Amino acid sequence: MDILSFISGVPKDVWLFIFFILIGYGLLSLSRTFKLPEPILLFVLGLILQFFIGKVMLVPFVVLALILLLFDAGAHFIPRKFTPHSLLLSEFIIYSIVVNSLAFGLLLHITFIPEVNIFTIILSIIIGSLATACSQFEIMKGFKIKKNRLYYLTEQEDHLSNPIVLAIAVILVGFIIEFPQLHWFEAMKKLLATAFVDIGVGIFLGLIMLYFVVRLLKRNYMRLTAMLFALFTYIVAVELKGMGFLSVLVMSLFYHNVSTKEADMGEFAPFISNLVYVFIFITMGYIISLNGFILIYSLIMLLIYLVCRLILFHLILRKSQHFMTLDCPKGLAVGAVVLFIMVSLNPINPNSMVLFPLFSAIIIFFMLCNVVSYIVNVMTKDIIK
Repeated sequence: MDILSFISGVPKDVWLFIFFILIGYGLLSLSRTFKLPEPILLFVLGLILQFFIGKVMLVPFVVLALILLLFDAGAHFIPRKFTPHSLLLSEFIIYSIVVNSLAFGLLLHITFIPEVNIFTIILSIIIGSLATACSQFEIMKGFKIKKNRLYYLTEQEDHLSNPIVLAIAVILVGFIIEFPQLHWFEAMKKLLATAFVDIGVGIFLGLIMLYFVVRLLKRNYMRLTAMLFALFTYIVAVELKGMGFLSVLVMSLFYHNVSTKEADMGEFAPFISNLVYVFIFITMGYIISLNGFILIYSLIMLLIYLVCRLILFHLILRKSQHFMTLDCPKGLAVGAVVLFIMVSLNPINPNSMVLFPLFSAIIIFFMLCNVVSYIVNVMTKDIIK
């Protein structure tokens, strides 16, 4: 098949989607030049995309992006470098997951799902976990930032919250997507079995990868080799009946804690990093359903979240409470998890009728967090020169 035949065989909607990704890549450069909120602009571009093209098959691209982001999350989670602030923030993150899960679980019970069962409990924990994650530098990197005490607090929360939240979410996400048709006890057994498969595969392939890189390649091309191993780890785990995502995260945590510190993906492969960045935020805008109820629901979620966050900061951290409460943008990793859930829902599954608008509201909630974070970073003089 020649190149022209291949191009003509690709659906028009796919080419339009690629065209919008290229526009988004250009918009990224423009927003960084003028210090505009990149995630919000890309998200709006995704909303516009809904009016131009129909449904595009996005599952493989979302899976690939999530694998890369899970691998990258482990680059910053180094327990041996924990400080007293790190331990305090870890405590804050764990309590936040519990409080957010209870708060959003109650909201879920009042609105979307009136019955209380194992499905709604697991769903509440996933939502509470995803809401807890913060990626402050999604917004802050557009500004010239002073590396003061507040900077390091936000950096530590960024680096700690994502791996903890992702570990919880990727363990439970299979229950939401694949297991609702099973009895809850059978579903929990299958969930634990897939988790053990993923953990085992992640550790085993992490050991092989380290031996291969350190002994055979003499630490040359460590980052590139590790990223290829991340893809291989996912494939092996899926073939062994695991979910695959937890195995990538385990392999990444193992790799980055045993090897010397490596640059993150933004430093190692900025083009790939930016491409994933553009894809995730545009796709979030492209995939959601939006109406008045979803918008109001997301505003209620934001209010509940900020109140819970302020209370926990007051009880645990007691430093920079108001800035840290409001500076809570949601980044690529949690967005990719939400996208994976949405693109993986089976239309014939009755839960899809509830979950799709619910996760659409969660995406709007993420964007509202980014808007609040952008406003507070523009207005404060505490962290921006």
